[in-house]
Amino acid sequence: MTACKAPDGSYWAVQSWQRMLPNYGVSPTPKTSVWELRLSHWEGPVAELTVNLNWAYRRFHHIFGSFTYRGKPVHGFKATSTGVPLDTFGRNLYVDTLDSAYGEGWKRENSFLMHKGSGKFCYGFYKHQWAGQTHPSGMGKRYRATIIGPGVTPDIYWEAEALGAYDQAFDLAQHEVQKQFYAGTKTCKAV
Repeated sequence: MTACKAPDGSYWAVQSWQRMLPNYGVSPTPKTSVWELRLSHWEGPVAELTVNLNWAYRRFHHIFGSFTYRGKPVHGFKATSTGVPLDTFGRNLYVDTLDSAYGEGWKRENSFLMHKGSGKFCYGFYKHQWAGQTHPSGMGKRYRATIIGPGVTPDIYWEAEALGAYDQAFDLAQHEVQKQFYAGTKTCKAV
């Protein structure tokens, strides 16, 4: 990302990333491997992406969190059954995994919508059935997530080291965090 502050106090940013990569480590085509150049011009704060790591069922890595702007959830109101936003508000979180069963380097694990009404999400790195094929768990050494900023604000990026060996005390503590975090929502449950 390259960014600057203009004399009028507004900000400009140029970002480039591969938004269209196929899910589950599938090899991209020339069309899906393009690097998009994204320009932002805004005033004030940027959106906030919160991502937490834990285990699901004591063996799979799991992420959960939220996407907010100025303290309010960012989410769409209409989408296809496969998670393509049908309005200008919907946002997909693009999650990548490093050095996983998909191969060396960064590979797209999945992309999915922020939940309607809450702007929250939950995702497990399980084996998946997609396009008639079984794909292995995408658990890797590191994870990163990118999401398009609301309006003309910049896209938001997060990256962290994957969890190490299973830690029961940490997992139980995160389970309690999840229960509080998901209170009032029906789209995620503590795992």
